[in-house]
Amino acid sequence: MYYKIILPFLLLFILKVNSQNLDSIFISKKNIVKSIKTDEKKAQFLYDCGEFFYSKNVNKSEYFYREALTLTEGTNSLMEGRVLFKLGFVEKNEGNLSTSLRYFNKAKEIFKDKNDIERLASVYFDIGYVYRYKNQIDVEYDFYKKGLKLSEGGSEILIGKGYLHLGNYYTRLKKLDSSIYFYNKALDVFKKINKDNRIYNVYNNISNTYYKQGRYNKVISIRSLVLKYAKKENNKLLITVNYHNIAAAYRQLKDYKKAKKYLDSAILVAEEENFKLRLSKSYNSISKISYSLKDYKEAFLQQQKYKIYSDSIFKSQLSNTIEEVELKNKHKVEKKNLEILNQEQAFDKKLYLSIILVFLLLGIPGSIS
Repeated sequence: MYYKIILPFLLLFILKVNSQNLDSIFISKKNIVKSIKTDEKKAQFLYDCGEFFYSKNVNKSEYFYREALTLTEGTNSLMEGRVLFKLGFVEKNEGNLSTSLRYFNKAKEIFKDKNDIERLASVYFDIGYVYRYKNQIDVEYDFYKKGLKLSEGGSEILIGKGYLHLGNYYTRLKKLDSSIYFYNKALDVFKKINKDNRIYNVYNNISNTYYKQGRYNKVISIRSLVLKYAKKENNKLLITVNYHNIAAAYRQLKDYKKAKKYLDSAILVAEEENFKLRLSKSYNSISKISYSLKDYKEAFLQQQKYKIYSDSIFKSQLSNTIEEVELKNKHKVEKKNLEILNQEQAFDKKLYLSIILVFLLLGIPGSIS
């Protein structure tokens, strides 16, 4: 009984200490940046800091990536492409799909220009992944195939990643045999090169197929293994995804108490990292559980929370779409202005040549006489 009382306080204390440690590391790294003289080295250090914080605290990692982008934006350098690629991930996880796509597309053009085949293949996969959430399955599939084709004969990690995406794609199409086929191909690749993080990622995804097959105990078993690994690696996104999906399996088994317990844990991590998409999904699931338990008041309250986050994601996407339209219109106006300017310059040139020609013609009779 004593341990049950003290355990939550102990966990809060550990989280607080961990947070304070990250804060002091964050301040320390910010101070180091000031002492670096060249922009190139400064950008590299900022990028490395972003990588350090990425699985620990997304907000801190985003700060460093954006600082690196400030130094590299418009340089068309490989570093700019790498930073844009990472910011694409950050925006995707926050539910800002249009912004994510814009960053990924900019990175894609840089990688293409630099002939960086591996990074280009990787960004193709991630652009496809964004289109997954935009429900544009044909475009999604095209990008996965492009990425896989570029990967052939190159990085085994990328080949495995391509198989994984295709497995995921076929799961959602309910072509479960094809899904299992590609997941097993991905597993074979990652086991061959001893990539534990990739192996667990495949397990994480293959459990989605088991879920669709109604094998909920199998889902809980596999996702519990992945959750343990995610905690060891302190991968916050993987942690919250697995809390949520274990809860989904318990909900199907009508063990609502355990389902809610895992959803509460998912929300705790998602709030800390501002994972709006995960928060939206978790509150929606709690609302459904409350409804199943005939607790209609709680179901309504949780649905309101879900609505807040889903509306926030929608507004963010709408804002980004409007911004994209404005940018396109601005580009059209600038293009039109450039055309007019070119026409004016061409006219001025013709006029100038005509004047010279007239003077020459006027001068000819005088020189003959």
